[in-house]
Amino acid sequence: MTCVRYRDSRRGVAILLVLAALAFIVYLMGTARGNAQAQAVVSPQTASGYITCGGGSCVWGPLGDPNVRHVPFPITDEGRAELDRRDRKWVADCDPRAIRDRFGVLRFHYAKEGCEYGSPAE
Repeated sequence: MTCVRYRDSRRGVAILLVLAALAFIVYLMGTARGNAQAQAVVSPQTASGYITCGGGSCVWGPLGDPNVRHVPFPITDEGRAELDRRDRKWVADCDPRAIRDRFGVLRFHYAKEGCEYGSPAE
C-alpha cells in the first residue's frame, strides 16, 4: 500500500507542475500582448516637468516638447564669428544646390562627397 500512495502523490505533483506551466504560459501570452500596445500617457506634474508612461515604463522630463533638442549657442562674439567662418567655408567647399526632381521633391546636391554629413571628403 505504501507504493500506491507514493505513486499517487507523484502523479499529483506532476499534474500540478503541468498546470503551473500552462498558467505561466498563459500569463506570458497576456503580458506580451499588453506590452505591444502603443499607448503613451503624458501628464504634467509640476510647472517644471512632465511624466510620460507607456509600455510599462515611465520617464520624467522637462516641460515642453520631448522630441525637441535645444542646442546651446555661443554667447561670445568670437564664438559667433567662428561659426560664421565655418559656415562660409562649408558653402564655398560644398556649393549646395536645391533642385526639384521629377516628382517635385526638393533634393540637395553638393559639389563634393561627404557634404551631406557636414564636412566634405578630402
